[in-house]
Amino acid sequence: MTRANINAMLQAIGLPYEYDHFEVGKAPALPFITFTYPQSNNFAADNIVYTKRSGIVIELYCAHKDFAIEDRIEAVLDQYGVFYDKSEVFIDSERAYQITYELEELING
Repeated sequence: MTRANINAMLQAIGLPYEYDHFEVGKAPALPFITFTYPQSNNFAADNIVYTKRSGIVIELYCAHKDFAIEDRIEAVLDQYGVFYDKSEVFIDSERAYQITYELEELING
């Protein structure tokens, strides 16, 4: 996974998405996706950053547990050959499920 094709991967999922958050009052109806680059996981050699890697977090928000949507997301991640970890939480104040996929992007190498 590279930054050049993250957009194509998110488009292939087929849900509305935005980096970090939707503007107040402009969020689409559930389900939708947000994604962020919250941390790096660089590889060092000879006291320099030899290979740049960035973590990516893709968050699915949905009003109810929807295995079909999760299966669709995971099929796209598998199609792109992406290793991911998945977690889930119910956000009571939003009355929504947050399904989180954590993966890593190779920026150069």
